[in-house]
Amino acid sequence: MGLHAIAIGNCFADKLRSEFGMTVDTFNYGSDTTLYSYDERSERTGIVFYARRDAPRRGFELGLMALEVFATRRPDVDIHIYGHKVGKQPFRCEDHGKLSPEKLNWLYNRCYAGLTLSFTNVSLVALEMLATGCIPVVNESPYIRADIDNPWVRYARPNPHALATALDEVITRPDLDAVARAASTSVHTSSWRQAGDAVDQIFRRVLLPL
Repeated sequence: MGLHAIAIGNCFADKLRSEFGMTVDTFNYGSDTTLYSYDERSERTGIVFYARRDAPRRGFELGLMALEVFATRRPDVDIHIYGHKVGKQPFRCEDHGKLSPEKLNWLYNRCYAGLTLSFTNVSLVALEMLATGCIPVVNESPYIRADIDNPWVRYARPNPHALATALDEVITRPDLDAVARAASTSVHTSSWRQAGDAVDQIFRRVLLPL
């Protein structure tokens, strides 16, 4: 139709260019650091999993299998699950269900690492976790790597044992406190206001000549 596309991230932009021949401008994902932030007073004792039962692309079953493997290896570490209620599991966990942003920030700050899976574009949960110093463990994917270039994100092959190993390696780092602070700092400049400003600039550049 001759339309000019504006896409969030490179994952969609590459698809629009290669499959539809569109001209595309992009803007980066933001992170709401007014809601999600590092709390140095928090004591981290667990890991957290973002569970989306109704979204196949979020790897719900894979995440639960990874947690079961992890729990066998590290029964001393608390496991938190939020998003959708998961019911009784073969491992000890706290099944939080839906949480407000305030409670979610509280939970992230009590976790060493978070498991967030996606088989399409990157989940915003990974950026929220980073802002709080909770290290995101994500499945290895070119779609995710296209849009999150952050040294503190931990990638792992999408199988239960590899994901469980990545979680274990995060929580056993001797420098984890420093890593958590650095992870939080790394997203301080990635605000949604900046994303909005970028879209505004694209509109002005594309439309004003008309």
